[in-house]
Amino acid sequence: MPIPTKYVLPLFLTFFIQLLLKAQTHQSFSDSIAVQEPKDRKHSIAVLIGHSHISQGFQNGKQAWWALPSYAIDYNYRLSEHFSIGLHNDIIVEDFVVQTTVNNDNRSISRDYPFLICLVSTYHFRDHFGFTLGFGREFEPVEDFNLVRLGAEGNFGLPNHFEVLVNLVYDYKLDGYDTWVHGVGIAKSF
Repeated sequence: MPIPTKYVLPLFLTFFIQLLLKAQTHQSFSDSIAVQEPKDRKHSIAVLIGHSHISQGFQNGKQAWWALPSYAIDYNYRLSEHFSIGLHNDIIVEDFVVQTTVNNDNRSISRDYPFLICLVSTYHFRDHFGFTLGFGREFEPVEDFNLVRLGAEGNFGLPNHFEVLVNLVYDYKLDGYDTWVHGVGIAKSF
């Protein structure tokens, strides 16, 4: 029997907190992070699970706020200590309808599992925190949208060059709708 989706995030957070506590070790958490981050590892691949929040949802003739499940696969290449570039790919795994206004014309747009590809640049101003800016395109069988992405991302080191990621991004789709996405995931540096 599969685990209901409403229990996945609390279970993940419980597991994550247990990793952070490291109750029986004498090495501090910050020392273990420093050991796991050699500067020669420039590539990383991440898999994230999140929720896409859409305020312009439309259901039964009324405006609705959608919180839809989404997944992401991100690739990043570290250019220097403070900058990286990457290709971030997201998919919302539901069908939905949004109400939007373009040139003073209200219209409903049906979305069927939209997939987006975004080229991003990240500025890491702290060891484990950075801001992202990027542009890309959302693809869907009926209509595609160009987008601009702004975001923030934090990471926490784990053994064997793994990291836990937490992100918050805002996607502004030109002539479309806006999306807030928050997610958690695992990344591997190599």
